[in-house]
Amino acid sequence: MENIEITENAVQNEDMGKLLERIEYDITLEEEDRAFRIFQRLYTLKRNIITSALFGLVALSFAIQIISGKGDSIAWGLMVICIAFAAVVWLNQYRIRKMLLTALEVLKDDRYILSIYEKGFEIETIIPQEDVQTAREVNGDEDGDEEVMGRLKPPPSRYTFGQDGIRLVENDELYMVFVTKETFHVLPKRALTEAQKSAVKEVFEKKFKDIKKL
Repeated sequence: MENIEITENAVQNEDMGKLLERIEYDITLEEEDRAFRIFQRLYTLKRNIITSALFGLVALSFAIQIISGKGDSIAWGLMVICIAFAAVVWLNQYRIRKMLLTALEVLKDDRYILSIYEKGFEIETIIPQEDVQTAREVNGDEDGDEEVMGRLKPPPSRYTFGQDGIRLVENDELYMVFVTKETFHVLPKRALTEAQKSAVKEVFEKKFKDIKKL
């Protein structure tokens, strides 16, 4: 990046090249909820509309039979079933989102580090000190904090720019990096300084081939 300053913290990564930005951030449950709504809008909304519309058309055909006097109790039952299936499609979308937020409740205090390199980026989790202490108490662990944290901490997620399926979605509040249609990472813009906002914007617009702005 010609006009992004490389600070004294810049390092050389064997696979990714020079470090351009290192950002520590957290994600609130409200931001997770907004991000998952965007995910559903992009990847499940169209399918849900088509599915519920098909059930609706079938229900309508049974309703026409009933109104014309050609329908019987079976037509009534099938019409009700079709309407119920159409409703379930949308109830499931709501239920899945609520289940996800419940599962993420235990991670609400976690923090993350996004490291952006010339060729890709890496996201790692910072384990809260309370979790380390709890693990030591539960397991009777006598090792130091760093050893315990090393066992608790998941390996960093690493991606290269331009890899198949990767895309960037942006709105006024969030960056969302979709790695697959089922996996995405969230970066809240409120966690960035003004300098970081400019640097991240420049890097992302240059490096991502697939960018969708909402």
